[in-house]
Amino acid sequence: MSSSLKRSSSPSLATPPSAKKARVSTLTAAELLDMDEVDLATLSPAELVHAVTQLKETLSETMAALDKEKKKKAPLATASGNAQAQQPEWTDEQVKAKAKQVADLALKGIKPTCKKGTTKWSYTGVVPRHDVFYTLFGFGEPKTKSKMWKQKKLEMDDFEKAIGCISVSIRYGSLSVTGKTVMLHWDAENSQFTLKGTYGLPY
Repeated sequence: MSSSLKRSSSPSLATPPSAKKARVSTLTAAELLDMDEVDLATLSPAELVHAVTQLKETLSETMAALDKEKKKKAPLATASGNAQAQQPEWTDEQVKAKAKQVADLALKGIKPTCKKGTTKWSYTGVVPRHDVFYTLFGFGEPKTKSKMWKQKKLEMDDFEKAIGCISVSIRYGSLSVTGKTVMLHWDAENSQFTLKGTYGLPY
């Protein structure tokens, strides 16, 4: 028998089309992510198309799950103001005492260090309750959400009444908060306030 007949009668070593199709359909997104560049280079065009499709589907499912989780948490952020109202009541003395502590921390945290009158400074503080913030700066607490505000300008007298007079001795004088006003930013959701102004040599 000729060698040509022997070759034609021998079984083919190539992977049957059905086997390739089965391999493509069994690849999972996790397996694809675990493959390195060498493994990916061995994939056929059909397998690469399947790989991209699998990853797109997985990404879409993940994004949908994250969006669903985000929607669940949204009401918690909206109700953050209500959480303040659910806290145990404090006496006026307790609120004023805590406001004094917050003011003392701010007084220590604002430290002028430059001679230029236009030098800017910023200080951020946190309060345990909203009523402590409003008591500290002498504002009435808004009764409704529509009347809540995010920033105000404090006259210098009002700032010093709330925080204190800031003055740091230097070689030929002293540095203090300058300008006619100090900007006050209020983040009610996080019970956080920020003061911004300028400091330098007094006028």
